[in-house]
Amino acid sequence: MLRHRQHKVEYASRSDTFSLWNLADPHIGHRATHEKELRATVATIKADPFALWAGSGDYCEYIGVGDHRFDGAELAPWIKTSDLANIAWVQSDYVIAILEPIADKCLGLIGGNHGLKIHRYQQFDPLGYIAGKLGVPNLGYDGGWVYLTFKRQGGSVRAYKLCLLHGWGGGRTAGAKKNKLRDGLMAFNADILFMGHHHVRDRLAMLAWDCTARGNTTTTRIAVHGGGYLGGAGYALRAGYPPSEVGSVCVNITPDKDIISVAL
Repeated sequence: MLRHRQHKVEYASRSDTFSLWNLADPHIGHRATHEKELRATVATIKADPFALWAGSGDYCEYIGVGDHRFDGAELAPWIKTSDLANIAWVQSDYVIAILEPIADKCLGLIGGNHGLKIHRYQQFDPLGYIAGKLGVPNLGYDGGWVYLTFKRQGGSVRAYKLCLLHGWGGGRTAGAKKNKLRDGLMAFNADILFMGHHHVRDRLAMLAWDCTARGNTTTTRIAVHGGGYLGGAGYALRAGYPPSEVGSVCVNITPDKDIISVAL
């Protein structure tokens, strides 16, 4: 069962627009991680008073000596030989330092497949460790819900269901990855769905007929792949994976007008 939590936001103006970031797949610890771009995203979130973010998993690479994918030549240059015995802790501490400036804007973190493997086989829970050190909600490895409520001072209330999923499976074509977003919206009744894992920046809007007391209308539910920050990993190149899209995806919400849009 997915963990869930509530988060309430108060705002002043009818025109206030919030930036909701899907921060997925930093893969800290790999030489090919675009750390500069990740730090730039963090700086953008920190500087925006209307920014919020959620983490969609795989915050670190977590590939150690015992993993068949391990290649010492692909380790980030700041990893020392003495770090190899505790590589999951070392990488976790590094990403914690990067994310700490925006911890107060975090809606929650879920885990990814890289962290889950460490949790299962190395008696270390990287998601729990990162969330605990940052002081942010830990929504688990299965995915999570955030019931997000916006209340204008002296005015209206608008609520959105945000679902966080890391993602699953392969599928190398653009259509296969787009279908993962569709599958997510079909399986989870979310207004906004965040997904990671596929290292692409993409969106899918699903419209449906609806009605109010005034008559017919439509509703729009949105799913987004969060991109990532790993490019050119050797194991990915050898497997023939296409290049990754670097960066995150932001969903803009104007709650007073019930407008949701996606910035790619």
